[in-house]
Amino acid sequence: MRKLLMTVIAVPLMLGLVAGTQVAAQAAPAQPILPGAVHADGTWTYQDGHVEQHAADYGLIAEVGNGSITVVRADLVRVTVTLPDTACVRIGGIAAGIGDLRRGMRAVVFAQVADDGSSSVRVVRAGIPLVRPDQPGCGLVQGAIHGDVTVTYRDGSSRSFSIDRGQIDSVDGGEILMTRPDGTEVRASLDQDTRLRGVHSLSQLVGRNAIVVSERIADALIARLVRAPLGLA
Repeated sequence: MRKLLMTVIAVPLMLGLVAGTQVAAQAAPAQPILPGAVHADGTWTYQDGHVEQHAADYGLIAEVGNGSITVVRADLVRVTVTLPDTACVRIGGIAAGIGDLRRGMRAVVFAQVADDGSSSVRVVRAGIPLVRPDQPGCGLVQGAIHGDVTVTYRDGSSRSFSIDRGQIDSVDGGEILMTRPDGTEVRASLDQDTRLRGVHSLSQLVGRNAIVVSERIADALIARLVRAPLGLA
């Protein structure tokens, strides 16, 4: 799940925050994002202004076939979603077909949610590993410049995250400033739990394109991951 977060939630639902360079080593680290996660809802904004709603569920495949897939999550919630022939399937990170999915496989099911509330699967990632960096992705939320994602955990708790793509303008005074392609400025605080991927120090970020994954706590954004160079899949 850690590599998956990094590849997707930004794609943006799920990003590996335990790997990478830590801004500063101090006590009392923030709770990792993925352990115990069973569901996520995301609202994604694209550069052309259109918005998409996505949902993801992680669990064991209980049924697959006849145009649908059912997974049972660790919180014992059973989720059934329409599975079109166009769905992108990866098993062990390798391209596969719907017919290769089997009951009992552990999988993440990514669905797009329509205005009427109905859902249709875009991507199924099953097996281990969920993601292989050397294999092509499924293009999930490719081109998104902003995402608001709420992750739900097995114990019923939830956390909210903001994912932004753009150019890093400055890193100063414990804060990172980004400008997205739509001209929106995004500010997030840096702390001892902020992780860097693709660079070794904050000074290398300025002027580069990046993805910033921030946790929303009250009215504040706390950067949990800064990834550069850009590499969405």
